Amino acid sequence: MNITQLRYFHAVAEYHTVSLAAQRLYISQPSLSNAIRELEKEFALSLFYRRHNGMFLTPEGTKLYNLTKELLTKYAEVERVMLELGGDTRRLRLGIPPMLSSIIFADIYKEFAERNRLTHLEISEKGKYELLSELNEGLLDTVLLPHVKPFDISYRAQKVGRLEVVCWVNKLDSLAECEEINAKMIEGKPLVLFADTFFQTKTIREWFSGAGAYPTVCVQTEQLSTAESMIESGQAIGFTFGKIANKNRKLRGVSLFPRIFVDVSLVRSKDVFLLDGVKELEKYFKNSNPFDK
Repeated sequence: MNITQLRYFHAVAEYHTVSLAAQRLYISQPSLSNAIRELEKEFALSLFYRRHNGMFLTPEGTKLYNLTKELLTKYAEVERVMLELGGDTRRLRLGIPPMLSSIIFADIYKEFAERNRLTHLEISEKGKYELLSELNEGLLDTVLLPHVKPFDISYRAQKVGRLEVVCWVNKLDSLAECEEINAKMIEGKPLVLFADTFFQTKTIREWFSGAGAYPTVCVQTEQLSTAESMIESGQAIGFTFGKIANKNRKLRGVSLFPRIFVDVSLVRSKDVFLLDGVKELEKYFKNSNPFDK
């Protein structure tokens, strides 16, 4: 058993298919399948139930998963720290949801990267809950996330901004004339929402539920551009942050009732080594607020 085999094993356990796990790990499917078979051969037991709808852990596989999860996290931390100590450059793995990235990443890259030329930024753009999972697993060093509640005490969160969630509509839609939009006003209208792994989608579903209304979702996507094109074509309405909504002259952002504001924080785990790149990013946000630009 080695670290590579364990990484492959955990990926299949989390994604439930060899194809998706291989895609996320950027390796071939045969390489991953061989690694799993070698583990099972070494221990003389089956780690997965192989079913038509995916691969699921056996009791023995669950035991191995639980026993090695912390080991992989610690290994990733040690590897990361030693690479930084021994290298000429610092790697900073930053997780950020696509909508936040569209607002501030250009400014982050321009200002932060200019002042920290030895830091190599690696960006992962996914939903909030996927990013938190990767942070917990040691796959990311820090994440920039929207939230309405404080983070668990196991995290260190530095608030860096505040944003309003608005209804995103075509200017030709009668809703564009409204000062505010409540959930009942758009009940039954086709909506484009982001994937359920996105924090904003959960917030919008709770907004509908609080009003006793039901969203009619026609499409869910992980791409901001897909949502924007559907709204621009008049096929749906959606939701985004106010700072994004009015960048497209054909679209308008209308405040919700009740209004929804979210905080944005730079988040990292407290129990891991604090890398220089993370220190510099925290300092950057302390001295500069790209959300106000």
